[in-house]
Amino acid sequence: MATRIIMPAGGQTTDEVVLRHWHKQVGDAVVQGDILFDVETDKAVLEIESCASGVLLTRYYEEGASVPAKALVAWVGAAGEAVPAADAPPAPAPAAASAEDEYRPILVKPDAAVEPPARGKVTASPAARVLAREHAVPLTAVVARGATLPLKRAAVAAFIAQDNTVDAIEIPVTKMRRTIAQRLLESVTTIPVFTAEIEVEMGRAMDVRKTLGSVSKVSFNDLIMSAVCRAITDYPVINSSWRGDTIRQYRKVNFGLAVSLPQGLVVPVVRDAGNRSLFELAVANANNIEQAKSGKNIGELISGGTITLSNLGGFGVKRFTAIINPPEACILAVGAIRADRQMSITGSFDHRIIDGAAGAGFLHKLKSYLEAPELLLLQGK
Repeated sequence: MATRIIMPAGGQTTDEVVLRHWHKQVGDAVVQGDILFDVETDKAVLEIESCASGVLLTRYYEEGASVPAKALVAWVGAAGEAVPAADAPPAPAPAAASAEDEYRPILVKPDAAVEPPARGKVTASPAARVLAREHAVPLTAVVARGATLPLKRAAVAAFIAQDNTVDAIEIPVTKMRRTIAQRLLESVTTIPVFTAEIEVEMGRAMDVRKTLGSVSKVSFNDLIMSAVCRAITDYPVINSSWRGDTIRQYRKVNFGLAVSLPQGLVVPVVRDAGNRSLFELAVANANNIEQAKSGKNIGELISGGTITLSNLGGFGVKRFTAIINPPEACILAVGAIRADRQMSITGSFDHRIIDGAAGAGFLHKLKSYLEAPELLLLQGK
């Protein structure tokens, strides 16, 4: 009996996604767990797996279409099996252009009048699409340089290697990137923010992490998140959000960790982090990062955070200020551990909720835990 393929929800903030790319054509064999298609939500690009084995019998949406959550997308069943015509969704309205077709890239060369490439579907092999996505190369730019359709991986690789004559290129703004821009603009224009920085001596934390390496792989992010959860017990207002008429103070710390992906920034969340041991935090963070990078089923993973940690220390950045992720009231920006074992932590706080003394007191308490990290091993579950 044929199985319906239903569009999953993209998360708590969206009820519609854009179907970016089909990995299977009608008539192709499908094994349960195979990737059927990619979708773009306002937060990520996700791969959608088949829940059944058989043959792709039909599909109701093409690439570039906006698809409501829980809509019937396709059928998988035995070869030649009929599907109920009555179950077919109504014909979709003219599809919104895909990220690659929505805005035609324009190659700009010196002393040359350049016309944008003609509109139309760009067909490409899955390998070509993956390589182009990894290097942020619009497929239309490859076509504009004379490559033939369907694009092969070699054509994209040649474009990347030989494109030395282009002065500039317009990069399409994806739905995810547009949402990131809107949320950051909302943050800086609607939230009155104050920032405070504190220096932390990380020598003992470095020694503890080295010792734990033989038992469990604990990162500095894990140590910092554990210390933050302890500090929040003394300053619970940090774990809050502004609701207009009320301030919502959360009982559980749902801790987000900023992770950079090729298509943009995502913040996978460890739920109820305050009731997890340091080792449980380490496992949860590692699993979250792996799942976020896979792009599979991360809609719920990146929603519901109450505080965020952003760490650029791995890039050698000594200190920076991060932008609050609404509706949260605090984000912590962590810099590199320097030669003198000092590390800078800068907190950005929503001043509607958190006064200067509370923010400073919280950072001081956080510092005390990180400078006595043995305490983190004695607390939690």
